[in-house]
Amino acid sequence: MNVHAPILEFEKTEVLASVTGFRALPKSSLELLGRESECLRLSAGDVLFEEGDVDDALYIVASGTLQMVATLGSGCQQPLATFGPGDCVGETVALFHRPRQTTVHASTPAQVMKLSLSVLAMLFDRHPSVHKELRRLASQRLLSFHLASSPLLADLDMDSLRTLDAEANWIRLTGGEILFREGDPSDSLYLVVCGRLEITVSRAAGVPETLAHIGRGGWVGEMGLLNGAPRSATVRATRDTQLVRLSAEQFEFLVHRNPGCMKHIAKTLAAVVRRGGTPARKSRVATIALVPVQPDGLPARFVENLVQELSTLAGPAFGLSARRIDYDLGKGSSAAGDEIAHSRLTTWLAEYEEKFPCLLLECDPHLSSWTALCLRHSDLILFVAPSNAEPSLGPVETAIFNGEVSTSSTRKEMVLVHSDGTRLPSGTNRWLAGRKVDAHHHIRHECRSDYQRLARFIADKAVGVVLSGGGARGLAHVGALQAFEDCGVPVDYIGGTSIGAAIAGYRAMGVDMPTMNKIAAEFSNNFGKRVLRDLTFPAVALSSGRRFSAYLKGLFGDARIEDLWTPFFCTSSNLSKAEVAMHDEGLLWTSVRASSSIPGVWPPVVSNGHMLVDGGVMNNLPVDLMRTRCAGSVIGIDVSPTSDLATGAATRAELSGWPVLWKSLNPFAEKAEGPHIFSILSRASQLGSICNAENLKRAADLYISIPTAEVDLFDWKAAYKLIDVGYRHCRNAIEQWKTVR
Repeated sequence: MNVHAPILEFEKTEVLASVTGFRALPKSSLELLGRESECLRLSAGDVLFEEGDVDDALYIVASGTLQMVATLGSGCQQPLATFGPGDCVGETVALFHRPRQTTVHASTPAQVMKLSLSVLAMLFDRHPSVHKELRRLASQRLLSFHLASSPLLADLDMDSLRTLDAEANWIRLTGGEILFREGDPSDSLYLVVCGRLEITVSRAAGVPETLAHIGRGGWVGEMGLLNGAPRSATVRATRDTQLVRLSAEQFEFLVHRNPGCMKHIAKTLAAVVRRGGTPARKSRVATIALVPVQPDGLPARFVENLVQELSTLAGPAFGLSARRIDYDLGKGSSAAGDEIAHSRLTTWLAEYEEKFPCLLLECDPHLSSWTALCLRHSDLILFVAPSNAEPSLGPVETAIFNGEVSTSSTRKEMVLVHSDGTRLPSGTNRWLAGRKVDAHHHIRHECRSDYQRLARFIADKAVGVVLSGGGARGLAHVGALQAFEDCGVPVDYIGGTSIGAAIAGYRAMGVDMPTMNKIAAEFSNNFGKRVLRDLTFPAVALSSGRRFSAYLKGLFGDARIEDLWTPFFCTSSNLSKAEVAMHDEGLLWTSVRASSSIPGVWPPVVSNGHMLVDGGVMNNLPVDLMRTRCAGSVIGIDVSPTSDLATGAATRAELSGWPVLWKSLNPFAEKAEGPHIFSILSRASQLGSICNAENLKRAADLYISIPTAEVDLFDWKAAYKLIDVGYRHCRNAIEQWKTVR
């Protein structure tokens, strides 16, 4: 066909008859399409359409050649395909009504037939088979576009890319399905087109440990192809996942045609070596399913508020609902259940994931087709409910927890929305009783800081702070918390041991810093004058602990850990089982009491037949436990010096007997020269943790040791001095950390 001459009617018919999907059409329909089409003439280099355009048209190449080019995340231009006579271009926009994802230009002089949306609508109405075939082709091309976006295929020439695409073995995994197991033969490399994979290895006693999560654009299986060894880990899908399998032969072809792909693999392997064998690959949470617990849907403005904070924190976020699907793809599209409709929705979601770093999928209150799709494609499921509602399971929750919908591999969390005037949440244990969730969050209806905290948890940018034990020296933690506030660093998760647990617990209740300072002063006065002088016959401990318990109960009241605004935990040491005991539920005061029970000073707390004592015996700064709970930054504040209890000029005689204890407790007596029994017992209980301090430091992103050695472990009168030292020292350290964070 002469590209310079106009296209004759019979030529139009011949071209249309050669198009995939049009070949079975009767001649009368082909002739009608030809008459209704618009003919475009392009010179070499002319652009047919650009990325981002919306023109709702399908183009048929009549003569010449067109080339499709995509702009990848790295900014480089990736040629995707060449089109010649009889090829159709742009069907994804015509069918899915989405902006163009690629740019198409003429690589040689060309003539193109343009079919408008109105013409296509008439065609699809008369011949549904054409619509079905074009949808299949569009779905395949969308997947091919995502395949080409993988860093491994960057800079691959177009012919090689088309070869891999044509031979690709497309694999779909449902959430929880195993891709391969540790020890299996290594025979393939897998590229993640959309979805999420989890990599685990077996540790002691066969307990699996998660090494990494791999999202869209990532790959797994390269190690086995490089060294020929069996699979070193188990890989499973945590949500519905689309993969491309490349055989060993295809991998060799890829390396030969695109040596640059080895650079990306080498970077990954170098990161593994730096981290001692643990991959540094972790994909972000990209898609979140919002499950309304109440039949009337999600609380008002919840989606809008969360989208706003996620967009500010992690880039553009977007909320999708069944209503949006029906608007974009046509009425009833969200409820379509056939294979092509599923593929269409899957590629449509993948397109949104490509555009938005975070996608919020608003489920229906009932188990609809759309809700099931949201659950299968989510990295995180949030159950959202007004806190004053009935805590019974909703229909979607029931289906999830009964196993009717496969979501066992997906992380699940609860969000309770409170009125803005709520002082402290209550009754959370009733909500958690019937729900096996990994975490829960409290937010006030229009409190922006609460939504910001939730957004940080979702984006793995939360800040977890751990406060050590250390007797009176722990009052420096109040100054540390003031430093966090003044430096603009939020405390999203807080934990502690001993006095660190007490201060962390009070902060988690939502108490402001002026009140914290006031309580610290009152605490130091009461503790020194009353609590420590509750002496008893030393059968189990020097003190009966009654005053201590009464004081903690008065301080915290009936507050429960699961009702705190800020997520909280504290630790104690289980003497019976020789292990760390974690406290993250139940009455706050009883957990703090167990965490603070210095052996020999206060009696152990008995719980479920086990004796619990001060958490500092086994782990005085549990940053390692915070690391398992907070995926963002972990900061440890330590008030326990590595060197302590120097005797000064005290003699052996002066360090023995009741006179030392009397001088320590009598406010009118001259202060003892050397350490007393309380400080000796407290220091002895922390020796194991102090010896392990270096390992704990490495588990923290920021470790701050406050200089408190000059203050006695039980010098409660030094409260203001300690608060000031804690503030000044921590403020400097936090400001420096912020610059390199």
